[in-house]
Amino acid sequence: MDFVPAWVILPAAFLLDLCLGDPRFLPHPVRWMGSAIENLEPPFRKLSLPPAAAGAIFAAVFILGTWITTELLLLAAQALHPAVKITFEIILIYYCLSARSLHDAAMDVSRSLAERDLRSARSKVALIVGRDVDNYQADGVARAAVETVSENLVDGVISPLFFAAIGGAPVAMAYKMVNTLDSMI
Repeated sequence: MDFVPAWVILPAAFLLDLCLGDPRFLPHPVRWMGSAIENLEPPFRKLSLPPAAAGAIFAAVFILGTWITTELLLLAAQALHPAVKITFEIILIYYCLSARSLHDAAMDVSRSLAERDLRSARSKVALIVGRDVDNYQADGVARAAVETVSENLVDGVISPLFFAAIGGAPVAMAYKMVNTLDSMI
């Protein structure tokens, strides 16, 4: 974020997230992170190292690799034109955010509860929580939705914006890798 300050790039990325959300048809670096973790974790587990050492190497490779790759992509974009870099940085930070998706998912649960469709509410809340909700009643479903919105507001909105503000897209993407590793490993 050299000559365009964060106070321009961050709101632009946030507005892009509010407008687009997370359409499945777009490529998504965070989904790629998840796939890479899923595919490369087994070989790291087979290393003849203590599990903690193998895990530390695994995490370091992924986090530093994400930061360096993002940094190099932005340098390449800068070489094309400063406006390309700014646009690309906005897009990368947008990919780190999930305010719209979080809102949409919570509202889907809310609509099902308002329609008194407990089966639908359970299936919708199961998409955003990591626990078995099959026996939840309406109040439990609502509570689970509120809890996951609270947690994911930090993970998917506040923290990525914070890390983007202090280090641009490379640090925000590295944070998303840390967060994805935390979710999956």
